This record gives sequence, structure tokens and C-alpha cells, in this order.
Amino acid sequence: MKQGAAAHLNPPIKNMGIKGIRRAAKELLKWPAVFDDRTLRMNLFNLYIFIEIGGTGGGCFRYMYARFLNEAAGVTGDKQFLKIAEMLQESGTLFSDVGNQFSTAETVADIDERICSASEKLENIAEIELEAFKRLTEIVSQS
Repeated sequence: MKQGAAAHLNPPIKNMGIKGIRRAAKELLKWPAVFDDRTLRMNLFNLYIFIEIGGTGGGCFRYMYARFLNEAAGVTGDKQFLKIAEMLQESGTLFSDVGNQFSTAETVADIDERICSASEKLENIAEIELEAFKRLTEIVSQS
């Protein structure tokens, strides 16, 4: 747990962990200026596929880790794990929200609003996970 939390808080490259989530939030806002409309929409649809259908970076990992922390609370008797699990569950829901808003990227009229919303949600995810993994680091450092 300690190594996983440390890697999320201090990733070896800026495309991973909390830094990567924050970078994605910023870069996503640039996409409308970088891509023509069709390419933008296809890339956003691919984002949906990566987050919700394939890959491991979306809600799936966060839900799985939340279940692990719930089990850790039961095994260790340390109820602090429950709050962190709750935070990661919330983060997973937000990550799924980011992906799902682009499931219809090819046809929706409000694509710019969805991009802004996704960027805001990614920033929120970064804040939640920063707090969650800081707490987890404190807990495992005490044992």
C-alpha cells in the first residue's frame, strides 16, 4: 500500500498519478483548438472507450481499490481505511462520469460544455485522490 500511494502522489513521470490527472484536465481543454471537429469527437469517443470499456485508468481500478481497502479495514480493524475507500469510490464515479459524457461525442451539440465539465471533474478527482493517498500514507506509516 505504501509504495502504491507513494507512486500515485509522486509518479516517476508527469503522465501518471495525480500529476497525470491534472495534466489530462489541462490538456483536454486544448483539444478543440488542436483537432478538427470530427477528429476531436472521435478522440473524445476513444476517451470514453478507454475509461469505460477498456484500459485500467477509469472507475474500475478505483472501485477495485476501494473494495480492497474495505477488506483491509475488516482484517486490520482500522476504520480509517473505510473513509479512504469511500473517497476512491467517489473518485471512480467521477472518472466514469468523465468517460460516459463522451459516449455520444460523435453527435452531441454541447461538446465544448462536456469538455469543460470533464476537465473540472478530473481536477476534482485529483483533489480527492491527493487527500485519499495522503491519508493512506499516514496510516501505513504508523504501522
